[in-house]
Amino acid sequence: MRPQVTSDITSQTESVWLFIDWETVSFNLGLAVEIDSGSVLTAKVEYTLLNPIEATPTAEQIFDDATLVSLTASAAGSQTTPVYAVRLNVTAYTSGTARLRLLQGDRT
Repeated sequence: MRPQVTSDITSQTESVWLFIDWETVSFNLGLAVEIDSGSVLTAKVEYTLLNPIEATPTAEQIFDDATLVSLTASAAGSQTTPVYAVRLNVTAYTSGTARLRLLQGDRT
């Protein structure tokens, strides 16, 4: 999978879903939430096991990342369990910019 990044988020909203190659032999996904210096916002990473193109996931089908929640500064983490799609959710916003970067290992 090629590296992916969300657009800059400058309001209280969710990014578009970024699709993951969940069929890799050894699933490893690096995630980095970048919150620009001086930003006043709170963000979290969410994922789903459903294809958001086929149907919009309900609240019960969207899950918070285990560690990338309640972020007010940049942070990084990883996923080792396959997921279908990932997004950034800015849950509180006063000012600033946030984005999500993903990098997944090659298929073997």
